[in-house]
Amino acid sequence: MAPLRVWLRLLAKAGGVKHPYRARLRQALITSLITTIPRWLEWALYGLPVARTRITKPPIIILGFPRSGTTFLHNLLAHDPNLGYCSNYQAAIPFCLVGGERLKKKLASRVPENRGIDNVAADLDLPQEEVFALAMHSHRSVAHGFTFPSLREELHRKYVLMEASDAEVRAWRRGYMKVVRKATYMHGGKRVVQKATPNLGRLPRIMEMFPGAYYIHIVRNPYDLYPSYMHMLSTLTRSYAMEEYDPAELEAGAVRMYQRIMRNYLRDRSSIPSDRFIEIRFEDLRGEPIGEIGRIYRSFGLNWERAEPPIAEYAATLSSYKQNRYEPDPRVREQVDAHWKFAVDEWNYGSSPSETRTVP
Repeated sequence: MAPLRVWLRLLAKAGGVKHPYRARLRQALITSLITTIPRWLEWALYGLPVARTRITKPPIIILGFPRSGTTFLHNLLAHDPNLGYCSNYQAAIPFCLVGGERLKKKLASRVPENRGIDNVAADLDLPQEEVFALAMHSHRSVAHGFTFPSLREELHRKYVLMEASDAEVRAWRRGYMKVVRKATYMHGGKRVVQKATPNLGRLPRIMEMFPGAYYIHIVRNPYDLYPSYMHMLSTLTRSYAMEEYDPAELEAGAVRMYQRIMRNYLRDRSSIPSDRFIEIRFEDLRGEPIGEIGRIYRSFGLNWERAEPPIAEYAATLSSYKQNRYEPDPRVREQVDAHWKFAVDEWNYGSSPSETRTVP
């Protein structure tokens, strides 16, 4: 539901869309035009209140490469009644403030049972990454790389590594802050739990924008992460692409992205004050979610006594969750050993993957 101006900017950069993808583009443009009036209505009614919303409580910022368990962590924290977040509803419907509960209830019946890439629920009230909300009003979001794979490298370089002009960075910052302010406004000024996986590679910029924030980095065994991320990347690109792409180059670009982002993070993490930073493993969070979340709260001095009951209640509903299964692949080991071994060594994941694994 990106506005027409965003589509025109992306189409100009990508060189248009060829015949096999024009039906998909036509549907996107029709949707864009249909939603023009409610967009303007939201801007007229809520533009000023959102713009004036102050972020008075330092946010909790989840850091992690895609498929590292960031969504699982985000969903758990979102059940703390003291916290707010950017929801699936906000990310999917750019005029959600004028749509309200009535529109959300109407859309709820059309939402698929899960996200498609895994068995995680796709409930409109659950949290979502800010990058998808940003894509609904700006071309400066890496989420557009699923639609235009030829732009992935440029989007990554400019808006993750922040190798962009000062004007571009300022414009990206305004767009990102708009998303966070809207989430803060919708949750009545509560502390917001943020999650945008690109933040792992642009930490200095994020620290400038949110002084005093708390940071949780969740890391995952690279041997398990690799097949899970490649599955997500191929599934979403196949579903949304409007141009031809080479799957091998898509994978190679993802390998490079992990290297760049993770090396940036390892370089920059020491700048986070120790009392506002914690690292956890996905494997530990999956095994003992309440124990790990409690450890996070105690580390940050947050109110765990009030947060524990609703978080524990939500965690209990996940007991029947079925993870995706991937057969052991020698090629995965070769790729990780060749390109991501520095992360395996950094977090002591050992020299080889497990013989069998279940990977969400």
